[in-house]
Amino acid sequence: MKRGNFRLINRVLAVVLATGFCAEAFGEDGNFGHVSREPAPDWTVERGDFEPKESAPYASGGVFYHLVSHHFRPEEDAVFTRIAYEFQSQSGLVENSTLVWNFDPSFENLQLHWIRVYRDGEWIDLLPDVSMEVVDARTDVSSWYYDDSQDVRIILEDVRVGDVLDYGFTRLGSNPIGGDYFYDSTSLGYSIPVRRIDVRMDWPIGQDSFRWKTFPDQIAPEISREGNNRVYRWERSDVPPTTIETSVPYEFESMPWVQFSSWPDWASVAQWAYPLYAFDAELPPLLEKQRQVIVDGSEDPWVRATEALQFIQDTVRYVSIPVGPHSYQPYLPETIAERRYGDCKDKSLLLVLLLRSMGIEASSVLVDTTGGHLLDKWLPSPAAFDHVVTMAEIEGTRVWMDPTDSHQGGVLPNRYFANYGFGLIVSEEANSLVPDVGPQAGEIAKWSIQEKFTIESFTEPVDLTVRSTYWGQDADYVRMDLASDGLDSFSRIYANYYAELYDTIPEVEPLEVEDDRGENRLSILEKYRLGTIFPDDGEGVGTTGFSAEIIRDQIPRTMERMREAPYSLPQPQSVRQTILIQLPDDSTFEEEHFEVKTKWFEYVGSVMQKNRDLVLNHEFEIIADRVEADQIAEYNAAAAEVEGYLDYYIEANLTDEENPDFVGALTDASQESMNDSNASETNGGQSEKLSGQRFSNGGLALVILISFAAGALIVGIFGKK
Repeated sequence: MKRGNFRLINRVLAVVLATGFCAEAFGEDGNFGHVSREPAPDWTVERGDFEPKESAPYASGGVFYHLVSHHFRPEEDAVFTRIAYEFQSQSGLVENSTLVWNFDPSFENLQLHWIRVYRDGEWIDLLPDVSMEVVDARTDVSSWYYDDSQDVRIILEDVRVGDVLDYGFTRLGSNPIGGDYFYDSTSLGYSIPVRRIDVRMDWPIGQDSFRWKTFPDQIAPEISREGNNRVYRWERSDVPPTTIETSVPYEFESMPWVQFSSWPDWASVAQWAYPLYAFDAELPPLLEKQRQVIVDGSEDPWVRATEALQFIQDTVRYVSIPVGPHSYQPYLPETIAERRYGDCKDKSLLLVLLLRSMGIEASSVLVDTTGGHLLDKWLPSPAAFDHVVTMAEIEGTRVWMDPTDSHQGGVLPNRYFANYGFGLIVSEEANSLVPDVGPQAGEIAKWSIQEKFTIESFTEPVDLTVRSTYWGQDADYVRMDLASDGLDSFSRIYANYYAELYDTIPEVEPLEVEDDRGENRLSILEKYRLGTIFPDDGEGVGTTGFSAEIIRDQIPRTMERMREAPYSLPQPQSVRQTILIQLPDDSTFEEEHFEVKTKWFEYVGSVMQKNRDLVLNHEFEIIADRVEADQIAEYNAAAAEVEGYLDYYIEANLTDEENPDFVGALTDASQESMNDSNASETNGGQSEKLSGQRFSNGGLALVILISFAAGALIVGIFGKK
C-alpha cells in the first residue's frame, strides 16, 4: 500500500554524471534508489500513441499541454504519470527541454518508460540515446534545508519548436514512516489551458477506509470495477486556465484538485504522531542548566515561559535535515541540544520539555503555513501539515509560541504569533483539530515616525531629525533586519531616501538605536543637515513639499479592477507619521482636519500650528482582513481619497526686500485658485494651477495664504498633487 510521499524539491548541490542510461543510488537495503528504463506497467491505460490535435496559439510560457495523466495504484505502491506538450516558441523550448525528476533513494525507485517527440506526422523515440545525470539535490542554503533526495536530469538533444514532447514514468515506493495508511493528491486544473487531464485511482475492493474529495468545488468521478479494484476516474477535456490572483485570503481556493486518504480521522493522525516525539526523554544538560537559571530568576510563569521560548529561539539555530523518518519525526533531544540546531519539530520538542520541566503544561502542535484555515475541510493525513509550533496553558490562558521565530521581544502573551487557522495537538488524547491557532499579540504591532524640520531661513540648509519607533511585531522585524543587514546598511538606505526626496546630498550623523526588548519597543534616531529645500524658481519663489510617504507606502492598492477573489489586506497595520516644521517667521496657517473612515481602514489627518511650529499629522490603520471582489472600485476610491491628503506644500518668497506688487498678485491668484477649485468639483474635477504647482480633483487642493513676514511669503497647500 502506498503511503503518501511528500518532500520539497531542493536546489542542486553536486552533480554526478551517469554515463549510459541506467543509474543506481542504493538505499541501505539495496532495494531502493534505482533509476532505470522499464516498459510501462501492464495496469496503466495511457500507453498508446495519439495524434496531437492543432494547439491554440500563443500558449502561456510558449508551451501548450496536450495531456497530463496520473494513475495511482496503491496496491503496487506506485504512481504512473504521462505528460505531453508542444513547444510553440523558442522561449518555451529553452525553458522546457530539460526534464528533472526528484526522488528519495532511501525509499523510492524511478522508472522511465518512454521519451519521444511527434514531428512531421510521426513519433521519434529519444529514450535510447539520452544522457542522464543523477544530481544530489539535498541542499537549499536559502532555507537551511538538507535531505537525501536526488534529481534525475535529462537534457534533451535535437528538439525543435513545433515538436510535441511525450514522456511517461512511474514512481514506486513511499516514506515508510506513514505505516500502512495512504494519502496523495493531484491537480484537476492548472493556470494554463490543457487539452486533456486524466486522473485515475485504482483502489482495492474490500478496503473501505478510502475516501476522496475535490476542491474547491465537487467534481464527481466515473466509478467502475476492474478486477479486484474499484476505479475512480476524472477525465476533463479542453480544460480552461484557472486564474491565479495575488493577495487572496487564506481560505480562498481557486485551483481545482483532488485529495485521497485512507486515514479514518484526525485522532488517528494524532495517535500516529505522538510516539514520534520523545516527550518522556530526560532534559539534556544544556536545557537543565537553563531551567535552573530561569527558575532562580523568576517565579512568574509568564516570565519563565518567555525566557524558555527566547532561549530556544536564540540558542538552537534553525537547520532542517529531514532524512528518512525525520521528515516527520524529531531527532532525539540530546542530539538536538548537542548540535544546537534543529528544524521546527526539533525546536518545538525542546521547548515542550523545558516548559514541562518547570511545571508549565505544553504540547507540540502541527499546523500548515499556507492552508491552515482550510484544514477542517481537508481529509485527515500527516501530509496536511508543514510546520510545528508550541502551545502552553498558563494561568488558564492558552498561549502560542513559535520557537523558529527570531529576534522577538515582549513578555508572553504579548509576543506575536501568526494566524495559522487550525492545528492538531500532538497528543494521545487529541481527537480533532483545534481552531484559532493564532493570531496572538497582533494588536500591539504599530509604527510611528516623526520628522522634524528646523528651518532657520528659506535660503539656508535645513536640519532634519527623524525618530522611528516600532512596537510588537514591527519591532521584531526591524530588530531582525538590523541584526542581518547591519547599521551601516540602514544608514545608507535612510540617507538616500531623504537625498532623493529633497534632491540634496545630506550631511549624515550616525544612527542611534534604542531597543527595549522586554517591552518590545525599538526606536531609531536619524539626524541630517540638508541643503536648501526651497529651490529658487528663477523668480525669487521657492516651493517644497512635506509628504507622508511612509503612510502612502502602507496603503494596500490593487490595480486589478476585475477580480474573482477577495483582495487580502495585511494585518496588523497601524502607522502614524508626524511632520513637525519649525518655521523661521510668524506666518500662520489654517488648521485643518480630515477623516476617511471605511469598513476596511481608518485615516485621520490634521494640520495644526502652535507659534512657529506647524504640525502635519497622519494616522492610518487597517481594520479588516479583506476587500470583497465587487467592492474593489469603492476601496480604491477611498484609498485615493486618503492619498489626496498626504501632500502639503509650502511656497516661500526668497527675496529679502518687500515686493507688494508680487504679493498682491499671488494673493489674488490664491483666492482665484480656491474659487476655481471649488468650481471644478462641480465641473468634473478639472486640474488647476497656482504659481507653477498643479493640483487635481475638486475641492481637495486648498490654498492657505494667511500672512507674510520679513519678506518671506508662505503658502500652505494640503491636498493632492
